[in-house]
Amino acid sequence: MSSPDPEKLERLIHQTLRALPDRPAPSALEANVVAALGRRAGLPWWRRSYAHWPRIPRFAFLLLAAAAAVALIAISHSPVTAMAFSRVALSFPWIAFLQSLGASLMDTVRIVLGAIPAAWIYSVIVLLAGCYALLIGLGAAVYRTYFHRRSALRSLSQ
Repeated sequence: MSSPDPEKLERLIHQTLRALPDRPAPSALEANVVAALGRRAGLPWWRRSYAHWPRIPRFAFLLLAAAAAVALIAISHSPVTAMAFSRVALSFPWIAFLQSLGASLMDTVRIVLGAIPAAWIYSVIVLLAGCYALLIGLGAAVYRTYFHRRSALRSLSQ
């Protein structure tokens, strides 16, 4: 007993599925989609996604976000902040504990990373970059192979 030809079987399945009638969409689907699109279109610009904002508000938001980041960094290193933190830590001792725990962890990480030779760190970075490049290349090859096969099958069925 011989096995069936996979190409013939694939063509037969493809023809059978193409012969099936299209299923009609539910009657309320179109009305619901149109209503949802209308509601979205009616939203003011600040309620839409960032990509739909006008240019000037987008630029202003970026400037404000950058200014806030700079301000937070400056505030976190000021003596006034340290004094305010020490006052808060008197009322909430667990905050001081978390701060000392975080500082200890950061010191440990700094010591461990300082003990690793720089060549090793660069080698690991290059290795990870190579792995990502390999992953992208393999993904592209698989996609191209699959897409080419689908287009070839599509041309056979027509």
